[in-house]
Amino acid sequence: MKKLSIMLGVLAIAGMLCGCDSKKSSGGSSVVQEVSDTIDYGIGVTQTRALKKAQQQVQQLNDQHNKELEDALK
Repeated sequence: MKKLSIMLGVLAIAGMLCGCDSKKSSGGSSVVQEVSDTIDYGIGVTQTRALKKAQQQVQQLNDQHNKELEDALK
């Protein structure tokens, strides 16, 4: 249990120092939200969301490019 609380503390401090937020809030964020964001970052949720978003953007660009090529061939 002690290792877990030390790990969570380190993750919370690391998240605050690097300014990494998985979700942007409109105003001041609560401590609970900051800890949640830090844990998400620490376990890879934030990176997974970023990867998924990047993959969707690449897919959209590919679809758009393919449509333009099909239109040009008509």
